[in-house]
Amino acid sequence: MKKAKPQKTNTAEKAGDSEKVTMKKLDQVADIAKAAISVTSKLADWGKQTSVTKASIEASKARVSAAEEKTKQVAWNTVQKMSETDRLRQKDANEHDQTMARLQMEHEQMMTLDRERERVLDKILEQPASLDQLAHSYRALIPLKP
Repeated sequence: MKKAKPQKTNTAEKAGDSEKVTMKKLDQVADIAKAAISVTSKLADWGKQTSVTKASIEASKARVSAAEEKTKQVAWNTVQKMSETDRLRQKDANEHDQTMARLQMEHEQMMTLDRERERVLDKILEQPASLDQLAHSYRALIPLKP
């Protein structure tokens, strides 16, 4: 194969063509630089967006964590309130039972005293004695006011 011979052009054309080629190359380099700057700025924007997104995610995680902690605190307070309410209810129930038992005993004592008084009164009335003895016996049956 033969080597192609370069065509000879005159030097004035060569100088003009060389400037054109150089200008084209400079334009291409400028376009490449613009594209590189554009890509770099886009990458920087993406980096900023990534940073903002990461910060937003961290803030969201912090809010979720705070909400979980608050929920745990509310649950603990609720359990404490329920325990306190149950304790007070049990205490009131015990006091009620004790009061009812005391009242039942007092009632039984009163009933026993009433039966005893009736028996004594019947006995006094069956065996009449002097009026003084009857009055004294009757006064003994009347309970003293506290």
